Amino acid sequence: MAVEELNKAYTTKYKLIAVPRAELSEADIKKRKSYKSQEIKDVEGKHFVTDHDIRTTTGFKLDTTGRGVLSVLRHCKRLKEVHGGGFVRYAIQT
Repeated sequence: MAVEELNKAYTTKYKLIAVPRAELSEADIKKRKSYKSQEIKDVEGKHFVTDHDIRTTTGFKLDTTGRGVLSVLRHCKRLKEVHGGGFVRYAIQT
C-alpha cells in the first residue's frame, strides 16, 4: 500500500512536468515551477519527491510508520534520501 502511494506521488509530479507549458492552467504552471525549483545537482536527472509532495498528492502519512516504510526502502536501496536547500528529497534508485 505505501509503495503504491509513493508511486502515485512520483507519477502525479512527473506527468505534470511532462505536459507542455501551453496546455497548463495558471495553478499548474506555478506548481510545475515549484517542482523545477526543488531540483539540485545531487538529484539532477533522477526522479524524486519531497515530503510536501507526498503529503499533498497521496493519503500517505509521514508519521512514525510512514517514516519506517521510507527507512526500509532506503535500506533496500530503492530510495535515496537527499538533503539540501531546505528540503528532504526521496530519489528513486535504479
